[in-house]
Amino acid sequence: MSEIAETLLDALLDTLKAAPILFLVYMLLEYINRVSGKKNFSSNILWRFGPVIGSGLGLIPQCGFSAAAAELYSSGLLSAGALIAVFLSTSDEALPVLISAAGTDVGAKAVTSILPLLLCKFVLAVISGYLINFTICKKPEAAPQTVKVEYGSCEVDEHHCHKQEHHHSIWEFLLHALYHTAKICLFLFITTAVINLIFYFTGEENVINFLQGGGVLMPFITAAAGLIPGCTVSVALTQIFLRGGISFGSVVAGLSAGAGFGYVVLLKHKNKKQVALILGLTYLISALCGTVLNLINVF
Repeated sequence: MSEIAETLLDALLDTLKAAPILFLVYMLLEYINRVSGKKNFSSNILWRFGPVIGSGLGLIPQCGFSAAAAELYSSGLLSAGALIAVFLSTSDEALPVLISAAGTDVGAKAVTSILPLLLCKFVLAVISGYLINFTICKKPEAAPQTVKVEYGSCEVDEHHCHKQEHHHSIWEFLLHALYHTAKICLFLFITTAVINLIFYFTGEENVINFLQGGGVLMPFITAAAGLIPGCTVSVALTQIFLRGGISFGSVVAGLSAGAGFGYVVLLKHKNKKQVALILGLTYLISALCGTVLNLINVF
């Protein structure tokens, strides 16, 4: 077997090893999604505690929260600070990837990275959210009292629109979990294969040295990559981090800027200047935070 074929086979085997753990993770996420159902929120609570609540919800690996937050912001029920807090704390598929890597050769690094990553992103999101609310973006004089929100999994796909209101069969439950597992496994295989091939053709040490040689600019590069909607970037950044390609600060910058499909929903907002401001703030905060973490060598 050629070395290229072996490289692709290694990527496939790594993905298959991760599949069972990912399936359990998405079973749990599907359960949380189904029991949460429709929630009524008071706008006063959203405005006062939005950054804290949003930062906590954003840590859950589910794109639906960032999309829901963008919808609430577009309707005037969520502050810009709270929305940015959700975006900063969102990591897409980073957490499932780290969990699934626990049994691999980078398992020790993956396990020890989870708590620092979540803690850094949560603290960054909360502080940034309140600072933005108190300085750059002001609260409107009036806002509706309540809003009804329905959360969905990852993308708001058509298959989620046909689920029943009060009853879901076990087969539908398993099918949705299997669907998300298969999707992220495809992302995992593609990104792992690409990374493995890059390392093969250029040399692993050369790739690591190049990325680490970016110095203070590396968090700005990974943060720019994080602005791309979708789960692929978060998977790729996490994989590269686990392989030693980028530093902890750089991966924090990329994952903090990555907000899944929240950006797609936000772009429908009529006030394009406000959208640009939110995107710009999210990018700068993420890149600067990553730069600080790299300078102090926190992890």
